[in-house]
Amino acid sequence: MIMIDILNKIKSIFPNKLDDPDTRYFKITIFLIIGLLGSMVLIGVIVFFTNLKGHEKIIVPNVTTTETNKMDIIDAIIKLQDKYLGVKIQEKHSSQYARGIVIEQKPRPGAVVKAGRRVTLTVSKGPVINKLGDYIGKGLGWLRLELRSKFSSDDKVLIEIREPVIYQYSDTIEKDRIIEQKPAPDTPIYENEVTYIDLVVSKGPRGQEVRAGHYVGKNYVDVMRMLESNNIPFVFELSTDTQNAKEGMVVTQTPEADEEITRLVPVQLTIAPVVTLEEDEVFDIFQYIVEKYPIPVDLKVIAQYQGESKVLVSIKHEGGKISFPYRVKSGTELIVYIMDMEQDRYLIEK
Repeated sequence: MIMIDILNKIKSIFPNKLDDPDTRYFKITIFLIIGLLGSMVLIGVIVFFTNLKGHEKIIVPNVTTTETNKMDIIDAIIKLQDKYLGVKIQEKHSSQYARGIVIEQKPRPGAVVKAGRRVTLTVSKGPVINKLGDYIGKGLGWLRLELRSKFSSDDKVLIEIREPVIYQYSDTIEKDRIIEQKPAPDTPIYENEVTYIDLVVSKGPRGQEVRAGHYVGKNYVDVMRMLESNNIPFVFELSTDTQNAKEGMVVTQTPEADEEITRLVPVQLTIAPVVTLEEDEVFDIFQYIVEKYPIPVDLKVIAQYQGESKVLVSIKHEGGKISFPYRVKSGTELIVYIMDMEQDRYLIEK
């Protein structure tokens, strides 16, 4: 009986057919207000806990491969997901790491981020090549450029051309084309081992070789122009004998006149120093090391003085040392350009 009375009292609280219209309207209004307030409280609680989770601080774990820990992409994803972190994957070729190995991550290990943050993983696609190509008939310059493009600066180079390259005459194969290669095409390349290629390159038919000119006894400016016109690299030095030679004249040369020239090896010239100068003039040897390039590139050195410019050297160069005499006014800037891009500039003062 008591339970029935309690239920009847609770039932009378809610709107029912026995209520007069005013009472019924009042009850409906009250319950609507209570329902609205309840909904607002529920939404607030949900938003609060959602934001609480979203602002949770997470320390990014280390999922990058190290010398002592090899981390593949599957293990990395599981490790990040355990920390409520998302994953974004990007791939790149690597000669140092096998396919599927994580080689870099952003943010870095130890960084503090919000839960749900995506970590970008750089994953190895493996070596860009896994066997030697067939290079016979290809140009030597092309092959140097091709090999250089295969390996990024942070990769371990897996293929190198053994120097010096062997040259031989050929009546049938164009100059600078590869005649032979060892190892043979399709030889496997191993991940942690450098493969050296021995090449035999065509010099073209006999009679077309480049030979050293007669430089001894000529002024250094004339000799430089002769070498530039044939794109032959050169290295000058000053003679210590200032008594027996005319100023600025070449006194020795290597190779000797009419000897065959290998384009990769610079002609070495010794000249008598110029000592008869104006008061504001400077004479010396300019020395510069050019970065090694797979093919000859345009090298230019310009002397700039009080807004006027003069080209001192303009030649195609594959890299290495270049040195040449200059005679300029004190305060001149010597500017080095490679492929029309300024590399360095030097102020010359007496």
